[in-house]
Amino acid sequence: MPIDLDLDLQHRAMYWTDRSLNVVERAAMDLPAGQTAANRSDIVTLVSGLSTPIDISLDTGAGAMYFTDLGGQIYSANLDGTGKKTIGSSSGASGITHVELPSPP
Repeated sequence: MPIDLDLDLQHRAMYWTDRSLNVVERAAMDLPAGQTAANRSDIVTLVSGLSTPIDISLDTGAGAMYFTDLGGQIYSANLDGTGKKTIGSSSGASGITHVELPSPP
């Protein structure tokens, strides 16, 4: 049950959270040759053991992803899934967005 999606356009990769599997996963935007969406073999589980993950946002410049779960935890990890850490909590965190602000003049 994928619930949210973010794209790494430079590397043509999709990242998503899956509520039923309690994971963060990644796959190429382009299907592997000879495969379909139903039988593709390139899906990689990056983070597991979450409590109903609900949203994800990428910071590709820093090589990081941020994601939340319905338990109220806010996490960060490297884009390869390593280095997962809790960076905050909320009683109602159901979404997250990474925004890069321009440098002040």
